[in-house]
Amino acid sequence: MTRDALDRARDTVLIVTSHEKLAREIIFSLGPGYAATRAANATEAFSFMTFQRPGVIIADSDLPEKSGIEFLHNIRGGYQTKLIPFIMISRKDNTQQRIRAIEAGADAYLKYPFLGEELRAFVASKLHKYREFYLLSITDELTRLYNRKEFIKKFNDETDVRNSGTIALAILDLDFFKRVNDLYGHQMGDQVLQKLAEMLRGRSSSSFFPARFGGEEFVILFPGFNTDQAKVVMERLLHDFSLVPFKTEKTTFYVTFSAGIAEYPAMASNISELLSRSDQALYAAKEDGRNRIYSFSPIMARNDKFWEYLRSNRGVFIDSRGCDSITKLPYLPQLLETVVNLDFELNSIGVLVIRFRPLFDFEKYFGTKNYYYDIENISIIIQKSIELIFPTDMYVGHSDIFDREFLLLFPSIIDFTLNTERFNEICREICTTIQYSLSEFSMNMECSFGIIPYERMNPHGMYRSINAIRGEMSIHSDKSEKFINYLKTMGNGGGSEDLHEIMEIKNFYSIDLLEPLYQYPALKEPLSRDTFFSAILEESITGRESLGTFLVALRGVVPGDTGLPLLLPWISSISFDEYVDIAAGVFGERELVILINESGIPAVLKSGYINTPASLPGTVSIGLDNCFIGADILGYLSIMDFRVCIFSENISRKLHHFKDRIKIISGLILFLDQVGIPALARNVQLEEEYHILRDLHISCAGGAYLETIREGIMEEAPLKL
Repeated sequence: MTRDALDRARDTVLIVTSHEKLAREIIFSLGPGYAATRAANATEAFSFMTFQRPGVIIADSDLPEKSGIEFLHNIRGGYQTKLIPFIMISRKDNTQQRIRAIEAGADAYLKYPFLGEELRAFVASKLHKYREFYLLSITDELTRLYNRKEFIKKFNDETDVRNSGTIALAILDLDFFKRVNDLYGHQMGDQVLQKLAEMLRGRSSSSFFPARFGGEEFVILFPGFNTDQAKVVMERLLHDFSLVPFKTEKTTFYVTFSAGIAEYPAMASNISELLSRSDQALYAAKEDGRNRIYSFSPIMARNDKFWEYLRSNRGVFIDSRGCDSITKLPYLPQLLETVVNLDFELNSIGVLVIRFRPLFDFEKYFGTKNYYYDIENISIIIQKSIELIFPTDMYVGHSDIFDREFLLLFPSIIDFTLNTERFNEICREICTTIQYSLSEFSMNMECSFGIIPYERMNPHGMYRSINAIRGEMSIHSDKSEKFINYLKTMGNGGGSEDLHEIMEIKNFYSIDLLEPLYQYPALKEPLSRDTFFSAILEESITGRESLGTFLVALRGVVPGDTGLPLLLPWISSISFDEYVDIAAGVFGERELVILINESGIPAVLKSGYINTPASLPGTVSIGLDNCFIGADILGYLSIMDFRVCIFSENISRKLHHFKDRIKIISGLILFLDQVGIPALARNVQLEEEYHILRDLHISCAGGAYLETIREGIMEEAPLKL
């Protein structure tokens, strides 16, 4: 949350009383400077706080359902509410009650009737002190710059807001600063630090966020900037600072600094790696003589995350913490254990169960790792969707190790059964949002939801209640019928007209110039994802005859020779040499790139057909498709003469949510550059995905988003006369 958002939240006053007259008097006393909301009882108050945190709570000591003291205990016991300033108002002049309220954590206790000026003073004072405390906690005392904690929070806020946007980070370190302290004293050293901080603060903007990490080390965040842009700013700063005279009684001296710059997400997948890369560039700048700015380059450090990934041995079922080895989420028993040990009072638990069923044997055709990527994608999408719609305490896990079923628990201090339909409505909205985000996935989605009572002393009863909800699954989205219809069309050996109904020819475009470089066949919406097309081909084409029929029909769909290579997927039921011969015969002189799934490479290598490029017809080359970066990927790329390497949709889908995955892809791209193989990404749907792929220096990409921006550019282009 930004500081502005925090300030707005603190100006919201929640008034908890069943007496309308008291509520009106409080609102009148506060005046127009606050946004006041009234709750008639504790249940309504917690219902309000489920969706918004107030800046101050003013509560009547005499509440229905539970007393004001009990309500205060609940507030102080809640993880997200315990720090909210709390003012209690009582009609009784009861010393013992006042003492109990203060002991329970009340910030003030007023007797009714109260003085409006006194109430306003208490509210303003609590908000002011909180702001002061907050400011002190996030800034450095000497330089008045933000500290390390706030800097990292700013980075996280920027990545949440920008998702795929570029962020540059610079670390600067004063040159020979120890010598300044030794020669001129620490007081003069402080003046140097303060002068640099003053210049940094003077440049502060939405794209320049400075902080002090300690000693003579400063950091600057450049939201929206790449390394080249940040370097221009830093070089200007270095020039200006190096001209500042520092005077003592006997001499005048000048100070310079060195700096290293790195860029997110192209060079790092998280703040720790980004700082590490910047620090490595800073080290190189100091090694080369100081008083200079360096940007990080791969020669400064190897890609540890990529090599670590290739060497990793993932647990089969559980990781070292007993959680699912893919999503890192706990299973139901651990989930319930966490909930029953929460340190605040619970009344009920909302339960949402979501299950996914693949339309076909996904792992058979595309490999286990691609399936894992999809499960990771689904996990993050579920959590992001819930945070967007229902921002309350949430615990996510799996029902068991045998089924890809996600279980979501919403423990609540209020009783959800008081408004069951509202909870059900929220669950339906969550499921619809998830379904929309997963429209490109080759899975059906089922869900069920309900409310169970919280029974801490009867955990097995809660377990049985959850299992009862699991047994009431209903299909929320069903793609089976469409998939089967497409399968029938392909299996019946339809001609070009039939294929025109379900297929189209798409392009891969250069990522920078958006010029078409390759063509490939794909299904039309709503099953446009490549996995659908490949699976339908694998299921429907079983021999030479059906392959020949399909390719002849496809030739009628493919536009006349555009000079662009046509990418065709190899079908594993046909031997590779037969496939090449038939495809080359059907398409004649048309340049073809036969794509081999990474999971299918061992079978092709075993056949011995493509040990050398000379074994292929002159118009045919091979490409690596559905690349999931398996353990043997570097060996495949080294011994096979691939024309292109196409990353799987599974690894690139929702890429902006997976910082480690970005780093892994970046590592392979560095290797591809060394062996001269262009990297491609297909079916890019989102702007966030596009920007990350561009930052990773992917050669070209295809998909709806590329088509959209290219159409926009073509419409804006001037007419050529």
